[in-house]
Amino acid sequence: MSLQRRFLWGGDYEQNKIVWIKWETVCLPKDDGGLGVKDSNSFNLSLLGKWKWDLFQQQGELWASVLESKYGGWRALNEATRDNTRSIWWRDLKKVAQHPQHEAVMKNTTLWKVGCGDKFRFRKDKWIGEEDSLLAKYSRMYSISVQQDKNIQHMGAFKDTSWEWDFRWRRSLFDSEIDMAVAFLKDVEFHRIQPQISDQWVWKAAPSGQYSAKTAYQMLREDISQENQDGAFEELRKLKVP
Repeated sequence: MSLQRRFLWGGDYEQNKIVWIKWETVCLPKDDGGLGVKDSNSFNLSLLGKWKWDLFQQQGELWASVLESKYGGWRALNEATRDNTRSIWWRDLKKVAQHPQHEAVMKNTTLWKVGCGDKFRFRKDKWIGEEDSLLAKYSRMYSISVQQDKNIQHMGAFKDTSWEWDFRWRRSLFDSEIDMAVAFLKDVEFHRIQPQISDQWVWKAAPSGQYSAKTAYQMLREDISQENQDGAFEELRKLKVP
C-alpha cells in the first residue's frame, strides 16, 4: 500500500510528499468519486478467503483431507484456539476467516444448500435459512438430545421414497417444553433431503454460485463505498462543464 501511495503522490523512501485525499477515497470506484485503485488489504482478504470455500466444497479431495487431518479443516478456521504449533500459513488463514469484515461478507453472501446431509451438522450449522442455528434457537432441546454433534444424514432415514426424522432424547419432554418442540419440528419438517446430491455452499453474489475473489472484493468494499458517498459529488457529475 505504501508503494501505491508513493506512486500516486510522488516521493521516495526518504521523503513523503503531501497526501491530498484520504486513501479510502482513492480506492473508491470512479463512479463514486474515487480513482478505482484496488485496496490491497481487502483484495488480500478476498483472495485468501477462497481457501475456506475450497476446503468446504472439495472435502474428500486429497489436499483437503490432508489439511483436515493436520489442522481440522474448514471448521477449524473459525475456532478460537491457540495455534502456536500451527504453520504461519494456517494462522494467516485463520486471521482472514475471523476478520470481522470478511466474516460478515461470508455470512451474508453464502447460502447453505442441503443435499443428502453429508456435510452440515444438524444443530450447529445454519442450514435452515435463518440467522441462527438450531442450537442457538433451541438450546434447551440441544441439552437433552443424544445426537448433539450429528450431521443431518444421521438424524433420520429414507423409508420408501420419503425422509423421516428420528430424534432421540435423554428423557421425556416436560409439559413446558412441548411448545418449543412443536416449533422445532416446524423449522425442520419442510426441508427436503436429497440422497443423490452433496451439501454445498452457494455464493449469492455470482450467477455461477461459486466464490470468486472479484465478487468477494466488491462485497468487502461495498459498505465502505456507501459510507464515503458524497451527495455533493453526485450533483457535480450532473453539471455540463469540462
